[in-house]
Amino acid sequence: MGHLDGSVLQYSNHFWGDKHHGFQVLYENTKKGEESAQELSIFIKERLQLEDEYSKMLVKSMNKVSSFISSGSALETAWVLTKGTLELLAEIHVMMVKNLQDLSREIVKYKDEVSKSRKEAKQQPTIEAVNLMQTTTTCLQKAKETYYARCNEYEKVRKEANANPKEIAKVESKMLKAKEEYASYVEKYEAVRTNFLEKMESACRLFQGHDRNLYAALQQFLVVYSTQHQEMASAAQQVKIV
Repeated sequence: MGHLDGSVLQYSNHFWGDKHHGFQVLYENTKKGEESAQELSIFIKERLQLEDEYSKMLVKSMNKVSSFISSGSALETAWVLTKGTLELLAEIHVMMVKNLQDLSREIVKYKDEVSKSRKEAKQQPTIEAVNLMQTTTTCLQKAKETYYARCNEYEKVRKEANANPKEIAKVESKMLKAKEEYASYVEKYEAVRTNFLEKMESACRLFQGHDRNLYAALQQFLVVYSTQHQEMASAAQQVKIV
């Protein structure tokens, strides 16, 4: 999980595009984490089903061998040994079924917690800050373009040889009004931007912590499964040796 190491990458140093879609990108990424948890849950459930079916087949084989023994088979001694081996194997696989059941429940519970956490993240005040930042940025750009256009218009009218004073005053009034509106949005933008930066930095820390914890948990679940599988295989091998 080196790619989630804080010393390598900090979310707060990224996701600051001009269109301010960083929060949405990070939020959508949490869906992938939820999908990963679901994938692991499906895998363990299918593995549990296979193990359960195999355990039932061992029991069926034991019952068949028991019938051979009770019927006075000429291979009774061999069947008794076989039954003992099957009983040991069945015990091992029954324990594996129990372990997988416990693991499956833990993963399902964790997946539900991840889903709840993702939904709560969507309700953050950060969303409002992002929307306001996007709207204000658009309005500021339009106000800037309008002001520059009014300035050019004013200079053009003022330089005309037969310029009408009333027309000049009218154009100048529009320019000054555009200037005031532009200045107003510049001031508003700074306040909105400050709030946006605070909210986004907080959100980045939240999402980074969420991702780090998520993949560490999924990794641990896989380690538990791998350990259980190795222990079962080792125990089964000992039975074969006996």
